[in-house]
Amino acid sequence: MDILPTPPVRECGIALKEWAGICQALGEGRQILLLRKGGLSDSTGPSFLRASQFWLYPTATHEADQGLRPEFARPAPIDPASRRQIQLLASVDLLAPVRDVDQACRLAEQTAWTTETVLRRFHYRSPGLWAILTRVYRIEQPWVLPADVDDSGCSSWITLTRPVPVGACQPVLDEPRFQALRRQIAADLPANGIERP
Repeated sequence: MDILPTPPVRECGIALKEWAGICQALGEGRQILLLRKGGLSDSTGPSFLRASQFWLYPTATHEADQGLRPEFARPAPIDPASRRQIQLLASVDLLAPVRDVDQACRLAEQTAWTTETVLRRFHYRSPGLWAILTRVYRIEQPWVLPADVDDSGCSSWITLTRPVPVGACQPVLDEPRFQALRRQIAADLPANGIERP
């Protein structure tokens, strides 16, 4: 697999809703892999990934009843009525289907999710997941989701009324560490099944 770095865009107008604990793990560089099915309102094919670069929007939805591994610290509770600070931008490096349950369990070890959580996601609606390997950047100036943006509903995505400038940012992992994790995860993905966004 070729390494094609994707630097962050100048502005971004879409955010992915993800558990606060996963956002925290991504922001700390403890995880670079997302395992997604998509929300009830999302497509189940690769088109569910609406953008190759997106903000990470922390949410508590479903976090209480689907677990994180104990070694990952729990973030502070989120008031569903509050507007969250956004400070992480994700850039998709690899996208691959995960159709084998054993493969899903191996990939779970690269995330903050418990194996049970990943299996629940894998079997929900129809067997399978999408593995999304991301490069995460932390911006210097966090922003708050505007009050006129609706973050409710069963879609995984929030479309902003106008794109938010990225400004100065830094990758949360240096290049050698990111590439080491990337190789480790990519080894568990089917070489002929990887799709670039």
